[in-house]
Amino acid sequence: MAPRMFERIFLDWHEPMLPAAARWLCTTRGDGDEIDLAGTIVAVTGRRAGRRLLELIVGSAAEQRLVPPLIVTAGGLSDHLLSPGLPVINELETTLARVAHLRAAPTEQIEPLAGRRPDDADFFYWLDVAEQWKSLHETLTAEGLQPADVLRQAAGLLPPEAVERWEALEAIQAAYEAELRKTGRRDRHMARCEALADDSVDDLRPIVLVGTVDLNHITRKMLESHRGHVTALVHAPTEMGNTFDAMGCLVTESWTEREIDLSRAAVQIVEGWADQPAAAIAGLAHVATKHELTLDDVTLGLGDSELEPHLQRRFAHAAIPIHRPTGAPMQGTAPCRFLHALSDWVKNRHLADLATLLRHPDVASWCAAQGEEKEAADMESPVALLDHYLAKHLQDEAGPPWHGPDADRLHALTALIDRLAPVRLREQHGLVTWATLLLEVLDTLYGDMPLARDAPGDHDTMQALEALAETLDQITTTAEKVTDPQSLGLRDVIDLLRRNLPDATAPMESETPAMEVLGWLELHADDAPHLLVVGFNDGKIPAARGVDPWLPNRLRAALDLPDNARRRARDSYLLTAKLCSCKSVTLIASRHGHDHEPIPPSPLLLSGNAATMATRIKHY
Repeated sequence: MAPRMFERIFLDWHEPMLPAAARWLCTTRGDGDEIDLAGTIVAVTGRRAGRRLLELIVGSAAEQRLVPPLIVTAGGLSDHLLSPGLPVINELETTLARVAHLRAAPTEQIEPLAGRRPDDADFFYWLDVAEQWKSLHETLTAEGLQPADVLRQAAGLLPPEAVERWEALEAIQAAYEAELRKTGRRDRHMARCEALADDSVDDLRPIVLVGTVDLNHITRKMLESHRGHVTALVHAPTEMGNTFDAMGCLVTESWTEREIDLSRAAVQIVEGWADQPAAAIAGLAHVATKHELTLDDVTLGLGDSELEPHLQRRFAHAAIPIHRPTGAPMQGTAPCRFLHALSDWVKNRHLADLATLLRHPDVASWCAAQGEEKEAADMESPVALLDHYLAKHLQDEAGPPWHGPDADRLHALTALIDRLAPVRLREQHGLVTWATLLLEVLDTLYGDMPLARDAPGDHDTMQALEALAETLDQITTTAEKVTDPQSLGLRDVIDLLRRNLPDATAPMESETPAMEVLGWLELHADDAPHLLVVGFNDGKIPAARGVDPWLPNRLRAALDLPDNARRRARDSYLLTAKLCSCKSVTLIASRHGHDHEPIPPSPLLLSGNAATMATRIKHY
């Protein structure tokens, strides 16, 4: 049942959503010389949308005094509504607590989950099982469910072995929560469920939902318990009100089969997957012949994120600057790639792994800066030296022994690398020791490296180093609370570190005009008047859900979890909203994937009457 103080406001979708939302906020909360949004919580679809909305609110305020609102993501809204209570442990402590609990669980509970009981020393396996359990539990609790609910509501859909798995998971989850409560702790999922059970969502601050058309169950329940005024700003015309529920979320059935008017879209079909960046440039040129454009007027949408590096290269070759405002992927930054290469070298001591490490640009620069060793070993090009040696000798592992006339130089090279990767990295340590060792390694490589935060490559490196240092500090603090200390190898620690880093570095504003590159789900909150989307193929828009042995689509539908129909409805709405609010939309798909296998277009391109669909399929 929706809260009493709840209303929907429909925003004209012939203009972009965020400018309309900013104007509504400033108009309704403005009073003479002041716009007072203090105490208001505004929930948006993502962090980038939040930053942009704040910019627009500041711009709308003009000369008025502005007290800004608290802007949060829809996913984080429930955390802001929790009343203070028992301490909530962080995600790293949750993961380590789950690993410790799994290691202590009886074999008859572990085997249904993991297939076999891992060796106690196999931390990677335990961590992988713990992460799968954690991800599954997050999926369930987001919709207000527990393993017991699955068994109660959908046992008839489960084969006997699946029932056994769910029963084991139910027992492990119950014991894990009991152990946390015994030590006076809880994770954030327990905190949310307890808040709803105790009816302790007593926040009175007004809430404004901006374009949040797919709220999960736990957020909806908290909004129903919320005692303040809740307003949903819905980006759609009023006459479509019956396709949205009381909280401004989509009515799935109204959007899954809804006909999408693609007459305003330019649809381009190319042969190969890698042909799409060139098609995007051609599409941009075509739009430019019809409209007066600046680069800020055009956004490039990524249906397929794997196309991004190809777009970067192709647009750079065409001298068209593009910019990823949400920040670079953390795992692709130089420090993270270095740690991955380092772990392979330390674990295997293979010459192929050494070559990979030496090809890392920061390691190459560091080797070149070691003047004394470079002069003694005459190592003008360590990579060339190693490649030359590998071409002559069938040697897999690093020496000694070394062979041939380059033996002394190779010995000096590995001695130099051992300064960067000392022998202690090959040993087993506790998490606290590992945090210290990894900080020392990063300091050795980057401590004397000149970095400028306003340079794009250096910016990402500095952000990654700061995130690594912060996460390593968190590991140290958390490890001191863990009741199951364990000695780990370097690869295990780096895997734990990787899983707890943010997904992306902090965004860097482009100093020169550039086209922004955004993911598909970020596009609705973008206000550029022209849109180009690449990767508009089936499996990307809507995104394909892989085979899920725990929650197949039929079980998801029975439990009212997000399923294929809900994703189809969401993407149908998002495309319709962009077609209405943009001056031009270009959708680009390919007939073949990067593996050269045929791939169908997005099902959204097959919307319409039979004649339209037949024509489009024939063209494809």
